[in-house]
Amino acid sequence: METEEQARNRFQSELEFVQCLANPNYLNCILIAFTCWNCCSMNTSGKSWSTLSVPSLSTSSSYCTGSTTPGNAPGCSRHWPSSSSRNSSRRHTGTPPPSNDVTGGCGRCCRGWPSSVPGRRDSVQPDTYCPVLNSFAPPVVFELTDKVGGTWCYDERVGTYDNGLPVHSSMYRDLKTNLPKEVMMFPDYPFDPKLNSFLPHQEVQRYLEGYCQSYNILPHIRFNTVVESVKPVGMTTEGGESRTTWKVTSSDPSGHRKTETFDSVFVCSGHYSHPHTPDIPGIENFKGKVLHSHVYRYAEPFSGQSVVVLGAKASGLDISIELAKVGAQVTLSHGRPRFTFPLPPGIRQSSPAVAVDEDGSIRFQDGSVGTADVLMFCTGYKLQVSISGRS
Repeated sequence: METEEQARNRFQSELEFVQCLANPNYLNCILIAFTCWNCCSMNTSGKSWSTLSVPSLSTSSSYCTGSTTPGNAPGCSRHWPSSSSRNSSRRHTGTPPPSNDVTGGCGRCCRGWPSSVPGRRDSVQPDTYCPVLNSFAPPVVFELTDKVGGTWCYDERVGTYDNGLPVHSSMYRDLKTNLPKEVMMFPDYPFDPKLNSFLPHQEVQRYLEGYCQSYNILPHIRFNTVVESVKPVGMTTEGGESRTTWKVTSSDPSGHRKTETFDSVFVCSGHYSHPHTPDIPGIENFKGKVLHSHVYRYAEPFSGQSVVVLGAKASGLDISIELAKVGAQVTLSHGRPRFTFPLPPGIRQSSPAVAVDEDGSIRFQDGSVGTADVLMFCTGYKLQVSISGRS
């Protein structure tokens, strides 16, 4: 059983490690694969993070006591750049992070790892590296598509990819960020200061591509690779401590299947790929087109049509304005307090849709009835983590 002194020492070691991660000056020193989607909002509202497995910071003391397996180099004493000066260092002792990491998805939240980049003033100098870091196995990133960017990749395809899996991105052509670039950027890689604060999605995509180039991340990414399964495997260390590793099975475009073992797994695929569609009684009676904003790409096909948009948060309002600009007659149906600011011509508000009658007309909560050519759900997404399309 752990003594009070051992617990206190372990806590101090973990606290120092977390402080290292939290300080931007230390971010170049260690692999970080944050799933922090809240930092990269699209107009459909801020994203939240989902992690399949996060290893405990409390690990075996064998990390520091002479084991020579990857990540367990002897003499663990970390030298980090000081928060006050990059030329000075202060010593941290304790447990290093896991030895081999895998991340799924390479969008905004797939963070970089140590790299001394020529020409970058903020690159960590070799004498600030801990010997332990050099013994880590390289991280692996599995990416379903052929490019980085995740949800920021605009793809006019809807439905499925050529491999039969659902199209991941919900990006539409004219989307702009609803957060300023100043709060979206990585601390060590700012956006071009000449850009406007609120960016078109193409600029965010270019930013992520530039980040990968600057930190030499691309060689670690396996593009067009499907993760088929992730399974925990329990084991016992030589010291008798229980430990969990992860078996990851993936396949490439040729169908070649490969299974590898990792110490930790981060799922960085977001949750804007599984549409949430509320049940509306009689929806099968609707005579027009029914779709979710997940498959919306641009407004022109809806020109001159009557569209009921269900939901008036960021995406619902944004898409309604786009539709009105091309001459669609939009009914913005929602249960929120009515907007008091003036909406563009062509948009009117209504109460929530509650049913579709047998003749295809839509009944609203306030008792009114209307017709439409299109019923578009802007009703958000399911918080769902899936591997190879399976939950």
